[in-house]
Amino acid sequence: MEPWIVFLLFLAVVGAVWYLNRRARQRRMAAFQALAAAQGWQWIEEDDRYVRNWNSHPFGQGRKRRATNILVGKYRGREIAAYDYEYQTESDNGKDRTTTTHRYAIWVVTLPSRLPELEVRKEGIFGGRVAAAFGFGDLQLESEEFNRTFRVGTPDRRYATAMLHPRMMELLLARGRNGMSWRIAGDALLCWEEGKAEPDAIVPRLDVLADVVDLVPSFVWKDYGSASTRE
Repeated sequence: MEPWIVFLLFLAVVGAVWYLNRRARQRRMAAFQALAAAQGWQWIEEDDRYVRNWNSHPFGQGRKRRATNILVGKYRGREIAAYDYEYQTESDNGKDRTTTTHRYAIWVVTLPSRLPELEVRKEGIFGGRVAAAFGFGDLQLESEEFNRTFRVGTPDRRYATAMLHPRMMELLLARGRNGMSWRIAGDALLCWEEGKAEPDAIVPRLDVLADVVDLVPSFVWKDYGSASTRE
């Protein structure tokens, strides 16, 4: 086959891939816009404020950080946000430099007051000394199944025990054991998942997070809560 024919075929393949990817992005964007309209939310194409709000994983890492396809509004009486987040890292083996794009789906539910940090992750994400260094893994709760499924990180063990009472653990085992990771960071309940969330996954995850907030005992708000600094 002539070289120019090979070159034209190559261009055709590249063009087709570009077109299909562009169409997929447009369809996904339209689906998010339709969801925003149905829920009475605002859709924002991109906003750097949602990159800078937090520094803990998966935020505060890499470069070229972006927050896109942002949904903002109210759900079940609470301020919420959901969006795509990505950043890039580079690795160098001495010969080649590789750029990797890390993508996450993010959900945020605003809390009525600030609470101490509490993080619940799927068991197995960290282990051994690494887990201990980040404050994970040594808190044993009443449910052995919960202990096998999740790792808990917090600076206050009594607070974590109060938050993760039997009904809360039952909820998380029933509806969050597929790898849902979440953190209380000030006056926000933050949830993340690797990859991009499809539009039809946004509301079900918000329902789980809203249920988590509903199950926070009243004495926790009284004993541990403080006024929010959010404007």
